Amino acid sequence: MKSDIRKFTSLILAYSFLFVAFSGLVLLFTPPGRIANWYGWSFLGLSKGQWEAFHVFWGVVMIVFIPIHLYFNLSPFKAYAKSKTFWVATGLSLVLIIPAYLDWPPYSWIDKATEKVKDWYDSRYGTSKGGYKGGRSFFQQKSGVIQPRVHMELEKLRDLAERDLKAEFYEVKRYLEDKYGIQVRGRDRLIDISEKTGASPAQIWEELVKKFLKK
Repeated sequence: MKSDIRKFTSLILAYSFLFVAFSGLVLLFTPPGRIANWYGWSFLGLSKGQWEAFHVFWGVVMIVFIPIHLYFNLSPFKAYAKSKTFWVATGLSLVLIIPAYLDWPPYSWIDKATEKVKDWYDSRYGTSKGGYKGGRSFFQQKSGVIQPRVHMELEKLRDLAERDLKAEFYEVKRYLEDKYGIQVRGRDRLIDISEKTGASPAQIWEELVKKFLKK
């Protein structure tokens, strides 16, 4: 029985390590949240938020099972603790924490890599492509393209209809319900409509703009 638990624990730790490592790499190359949410980005069927939840869940699994693994392997671990190699590995691991506070390599390399990934997404889907642009007014145009506010997908459809589309909410509600066969409520956000329809907030907003602003 004890042997089976030891094997089970070792396998769970191995799988959780693989899942954490893989999801960490995925998150390293994901677009910024404002772009991922707006365009409905996904990888292997999971959105950025789902990948983050996946990563955290298996990280917690590792935290839970590591003490169990140490308990069933206490004798070998005690033997390691008496060796010179143990203290060298421990000391090196602690020393490698220091560069994180000083923004030195290898942490600075990772930070620069993630910034380059964000810059690439911004250059393709951000302000340079008529996408996101900070500011208070929705009507910020570039080459005739209306640029949405950052995280506009989190705003209520009723507010968007009356303020930005210059339309009555019931008109927008009826249009979406007829087009997608869904039920729309006043408190629904653009992201809620996206989840109901399967279309990205960007697609839905483009349709609404064409329908109500470009008559």
